[in-house]
Amino acid sequence: MKHRITTAVLLLLLTVAAHSQGAIERLLPQLLACDNIDFREIVDCRPLFNDGKSYGFFINITPVGNLPEGLLDSLVAAFEYEYRFATESDRYRKHKDNSDSIFYTLAYNGTTHPEPNSSKLNVFNHSFNADIECAATLDIYDNKFHFSFRRQGKPDHKPKTDGKTYDAASLKALFSEIAADTLTKSVPVRYDITDGNYIGRWQFQYEEKRKTHCRGMRLEIPAKVASKVYARMSDAIESVNCATDQIYYYNKERNKINIIFGENWEGDVFCMRRMDDGRVFILHAETTPDSDVAIPIDWPTIDTINH
Repeated sequence: MKHRITTAVLLLLLTVAAHSQGAIERLLPQLLACDNIDFREIVDCRPLFNDGKSYGFFINITPVGNLPEGLLDSLVAAFEYEYRFATESDRYRKHKDNSDSIFYTLAYNGTTHPEPNSSKLNVFNHSFNADIECAATLDIYDNKFHFSFRRQGKPDHKPKTDGKTYDAASLKALFSEIAADTLTKSVPVRYDITDGNYIGRWQFQYEEKRKTHCRGMRLEIPAKVASKVYARMSDAIESVNCATDQIYYYNKERNKINIIFGENWEGDVFCMRRMDDGRVFILHAETTPDSDVAIPIDWPTIDTINH
């Protein structure tokens, strides 16, 4: 198997790794840059966690060949280095018939075997206690792999993008600037639910499921200028991670990026999605006082909800 770990890669990581889980986290920007893997990245800066910050990065079951050559070797080498420093760790490796079966589970200041009735973090075939400081998993078998990384605190690998730190107000200003372009098509959206009936699929949905009154605008960017607009808005949303005093929830997938502000998701919402035909849609919505948020997962095609 061409992705089998090499001694040279392992020795390189042994030289550069400086602190626990650092060797793994340093590879996350390379994984984020991959065009043909389905990942999900989450930053939650609400005071629901021990220090109000939590980070997660997940890759679902993916063919090994979808990764650039050498990146999986580096990932395996990082786990090989880190497993000895974890509070708890499991490792299983088997080479047979030119294929690899490799399974790693790492836990820092936590356990991989929580009590049966306790709160758990369940990731693929792995479980951790809910207040774990850091956890990482890597499963490779049948030329496919699954990867996850979770930690408390903001991610170390999130640099400022253009030297500016954005918040809800500056994201709103950038949204308005994009909306003013003559090539942009703007459509007002209204999502009203007063009977507590939250049937459907939601990008954001507040858990108490009371009533919602969301007002906003959806922008459609034509394909010929969409790449530039997507990169600019994406960089702005990601740069929110640099600020230390904002309360927000952020998630990113290969062609989607979303952020919502407020401890109880009562602040501004920004969603962006890149379509298969090259167009980009951007949504900005706000809730009215005393209402919850409900943004449908198909917001690029839904203008109005009335319950």
